[in-house]
Amino acid sequence: MATVLVVEDDKLSQRILGKILGGAGHEILVAEGVAKAWELLRAHPLVDLVILDNQLGKEWGWEFLQGLRADLIFTGLPVAVYTAHTERSSILKYVELGVQAMLVKPYKGEVLFEELKKASAVDWTGRLMERPAAACARLKISESDYYSTLSAASSALEKNIQALREAITAKREDQALREPVQQIFNQSSALGMPVLKSVTEGLVRGIGSKHNAAILGGLRSLDSLLILLRQRSLEYMRVKEMSGGGDAPKVLKRVVSANDAVVPAAASQAATFCRRTAGSPVWAYGNGFTRLEGRELFAKGELGRLAAEWVTMKPLREMVEAHAFIARAPNAAMDEVIGAVEELPKFRELYLKIAARLGGGTVDTAPPVAIDSEPLDREAEAEAEAKAQALRHALDRLGVYRTMVLVAAARVAKASRVKSPLDLSMLLEHTLAVAILSYEVGRMLRLPDEHLPAAAGMVHDAGKWVFALAEPGLYALVLTLAHEGGQGAARAEQGIFGATHEEAGRLALEAAHAPVLLLDAAVAHEDLARVSKPESSAVVSCLFLANHLAWAAVADEAHAKAIRDELLKPTNQVWATLKEAGVALPLDIPELIEAMARVSKTSAWISGELAEWAAR
Repeated sequence: MATVLVVEDDKLSQRILGKILGGAGHEILVAEGVAKAWELLRAHPLVDLVILDNQLGKEWGWEFLQGLRADLIFTGLPVAVYTAHTERSSILKYVELGVQAMLVKPYKGEVLFEELKKASAVDWTGRLMERPAAACARLKISESDYYSTLSAASSALEKNIQALREAITAKREDQALREPVQQIFNQSSALGMPVLKSVTEGLVRGIGSKHNAAILGGLRSLDSLLILLRQRSLEYMRVKEMSGGGDAPKVLKRVVSANDAVVPAAASQAATFCRRTAGSPVWAYGNGFTRLEGRELFAKGELGRLAAEWVTMKPLREMVEAHAFIARAPNAAMDEVIGAVEELPKFRELYLKIAARLGGGTVDTAPPVAIDSEPLDREAEAEAEAKAQALRHALDRLGVYRTMVLVAAARVAKASRVKSPLDLSMLLEHTLAVAILSYEVGRMLRLPDEHLPAAAGMVHDAGKWVFALAEPGLYALVLTLAHEGGQGAARAEQGIFGATHEEAGRLALEAAHAPVLLLDAAVAHEDLARVSKPESSAVVSCLFLANHLAWAAVADEAHAKAIRDELLKPTNQVWATLKEAGVALPLDIPELIEAMARVSKTSAWISGELAEWAAR
């Protein structure tokens, strides 16, 4: 399966390419213009081929290609150019810049697949980073040691990039800039990444000459290389990390592959634990921990006390409190909602970005430029009014319900910044994605209380959060037993904690005196037969759909297809439950799942943006 960046402004052509390439199992990133193409490429550097239209509205494809060939990272990326005519001057520009092929429209499947085959054989990323086998031979280390080193290096690189970015933003002295730059420079040789050295050297020149464009370009290149580094280190643990976006995103935020086994929720949380405690990833131990099963590591009642303690702390407390906040949506005033957006530090810019994306518009989120003179009062008033107007327009686009769901999700994301030896990012992003998508599913199904599924989504994995926060080491073992031991999550959780995460979630929510709806969400999100109150059925059914589709949105295509195929079955429990709850489907099941799947990609993008915002 390949990843293809399609730079094409014609909607019909986008759909044709989507049908041809997507139907063959390939991932597609779609950009209508040059700026969007760069945005997607920076976020998803591991593209196999670019399909570039010659004319993009008022722009030209060669403008994008010119930038590619001048870029240290993407200079070797294969590009196939399509044009509606054969004008000689235009063709010469592309030939001079270097393209894999110049092709004349219309698009044809056999031609596209042949170009993709050629591009895959090029392996353009090989020049960016030394191959694992070569690195192991050079360093004289084992494969597991190499990937452990790589994983630790990606964390160190991320810290150095962040330190450098902060120093540049704060306009600190040269010494504050020199240290992180030197650290990054030193890493280039050790990692076998000569391009990292080149990028760092260019950044040093930009800093020395105070060339802002060069500095910004250098930082963007470092971010792209960091994604590449993470990708390789996480592949070893069968967990690929990706970031997505688009008006109707066609990219996967994170790819999970575990042969034929279904990866347990938040499987990547064990990664940091493994790196700090053993030379090999914890996955490698497989059934090596099975003797722990049935040893009653938790005395009767101990898990309940633990759950009751942790539900009063971040982020579980905020997850429970989200229900009361979201439930106020039908009666919320516009000023109250805008106030909730503004009270979150630096959330306004992200909120406007989400509104622009979902509404198909644009918004200026650039920070204000500092000036020496004091602005006039009327200028300050005009600026304040413009900001207020932008928020009101965004609220008009998104609506009160969706905005309050986003605010609740942002609060949970911010509260999730807790110290842990585990990587909690995947669990957080899944929690947020399910909450946001649950609202969208409830809206599609026209539930009277369409906002309440979001509250249910916030707490559906409360038990996993209890395990991960209270006993991170033991939870890492649970994931290992479920993932490589082949036991399944429920048996692994039962063996280590004496209870499943559904039961742990129920204990936590009961201790918090949460409504029955939330208890049902925690217990029945995988098995609707466990819903205790009929009035919860419709909401928990929305959660059921959102939970499965959120996993499909970040899974590899084979895994995602298996999830969707299961939901497409008329005999799936969710359809009978919705019918019994009096919910009439607005579309046929296949059309409904297709629509929900598209929205799930957007929800995954939003959850990733929220997680990044919270980490700043």
